[in-house]
Amino acid sequence: MARPVRRLYASAAAVLALGLAWAGIAGAGGPDGAPGSDDPRVAQLAEREAKIEAKAARALMIVERRWDVYRVELRRRNLAAARAATTPVVRYVTLPPITTSRSS
Repeated sequence: MARPVRRLYASAAAVLALGLAWAGIAGAGGPDGAPGSDDPRVAQLAEREAKIEAKAARALMIVERRWDVYRVELRRRNLAAARAATTPVVRYVTLPPITTSRSS
């Protein structure tokens, strides 16, 4: 019974050691050890991200405006359909004659 418990403790210690190593490596940042190094690529990425966010905001405004126009048009169509549904419909039906005669 003692060996399975020891294996369990050894497994828990190994997982804990792996987690601590992982946290230590992730906290180091980059190759020079600084979490925020002065890399021109990072500045370019930040600039590009800002441009993309501005484009996304403009696109969202356009979509919202189009949805507003669509909702107004849909409301008009629904009102027109409701008015048309309340007016009586007159239909002219031409039926064939009930009897036929062969004499004329």
